[in-house]
Amino acid sequence: MFFESARWPGETHVARALLQGPLDKEPSAHVFYETHVSWLDVNDDLPKKVSQNPSPQEPAAPPQ
Repeated sequence: MFFESARWPGETHVARALLQGPLDKEPSAHVFYETHVSWLDVNDDLPKKVSQNPSPQEPAAPPQ
């Protein structure tokens, strides 16, 4: 649910979809924007951060 990394010092990333109810602090950016699903239109003014990886990896196949 929470993620911190040396890549983004001072930031804590939170999966908003996992939280119910109102927030005490609003989101400040969309991260890994290049991996969002194609059917989702993000129509707000928040910055859209992409990873520094020039070609994102495909998600791993589920175990069989």
